[in-house]
Amino acid sequence: MWLTWLFGSSRAEKLAERQKNEENLIYLRSLLFHALKDFLMFRNNILSKRISINNYQKLTFREKQKLFAVIHYNDVYTQFDPKEYATLSCTCPKLVFNLLQAKTLMQHIYNRMETFNQSIKEPTKDIPALVRLMHDNLITFQLDINAAIQRIKISLDDIVFIEKKLKLQLIQLQLEDFEKEELQAAILDRNRA
Repeated sequence: MWLTWLFGSSRAEKLAERQKNEENLIYLRSLLFHALKDFLMFRNNILSKRISINNYQKLTFREKQKLFAVIHYNDVYTQFDPKEYATLSCTCPKLVFNLLQAKTLMQHIYNRMETFNQSIKEPTKDIPALVRLMHDNLITFQLDINAAIQRIKISLDDIVFIEKKLKLQLIQLQLEDFEKEELQAAILDRNRA
């Protein structure tokens, strides 16, 4: 009887741990998936600004307004703690490392966006200097966004690996076809850099 209780208790603990892992990974997958979609949008925004900067003299007034528009973002996607997934490192050794890198890169992008938005908001009479500054910074900004996208993708791949290895039942999220193409372009740009 004592053995039955002991093994029954152990089984219940394993089921509870499995359910907690599923819940945590569903939350994390959702956060990272939506972050990936937003970062693809940020990348498009920066690409558009780079094209506009290169053709600045030919821009219409409306196009110049769009060029100097702030980039809206919500940093909710960095509000996860990689430490919560440490127990899953037995299944996927680089999970926490990849999550830490993804979170760090996302926070870096948000800091850069805040700096960019502040520089746009500040009244300046030296538009040519601002254009030069934007030209110089948008290239590295795009590379940083590409790096964040790639690290988010790697973290999502880690979750897929864990899901298969532990036979978990997680929600499935899919990118649109155009987003898949943008993701491939971002990864190719990152690998070429």
